[in-house]
Amino acid sequence: MKKRFAVLMSLIIISLFILSCAPQTPEAAEETPAEDIPAEVVEEPVPAEITAEPIVEIKEEPVAGTLSFSWEKDGGSRVADGSVPFVHGLKDRRVRLYYCNSKGILSAISKDGLVFTEEQGIRISPGTGFESIICDPTIVDLPDGKMRMYYKGADSQNPGPGQSIHKIYSAISSDGLAFKKEGLRIDSETNGDNGWASVPDAIILPDGRVRI
Repeated sequence: MKKRFAVLMSLIIISLFILSCAPQTPEAAEETPAEDIPAEVVEEPVPAEITAEPIVEIKEEPVAGTLSFSWEKDGGSRVADGSVPFVHGLKDRRVRLYYCNSKGILSAISKDGLVFTEEQGIRISPGTGFESIICDPTIVDLPDGKMRMYYKGADSQNPGPGQSIHKIYSAISSDGLAFKKEGLRIDSETNGDNGWASVPDAIILPDGRVRI
């Protein structure tokens, strides 16, 4: 009896050992808790939706083209004995060219802007002091139909700053030919120009003021 019991117990132990060594079925593997699986084989969860960063389109500013100017020189000269010209358009579409030489400020008239006829007389004559030398005319039309000329007056013909003093004067006219001097407009010795206010160019602003 004891032998039979011993044999039976031996068979049971062997059976349990064989069962413990047998491979698990898929169903059994699915039931294995996650904590029993080594960490290196646990896969990270895949997100349900991946949100991409918005694509920002960068628009480059257009590069401005290079301006190109082409000039063709006219043959001949407009005025033979003159310098620092200023052309003034008249209401009848003629143009008057104001210029200067040793006599003072003179003028010439033209219908086409090419052929000029010198006009008689002197528009503004040199004076004394800081108007011993006059030149560099510029003109603006006034609301009352008259015109005002601004010009340079100098105390000598020495060409550079520090060698002579230049100031700006004005004169007024009803016909563009006979001008009456009005006096000093810009005193270069008192306004910080160090004695050198020269070659003026005057324009009328939209509010009626004049800028030189």
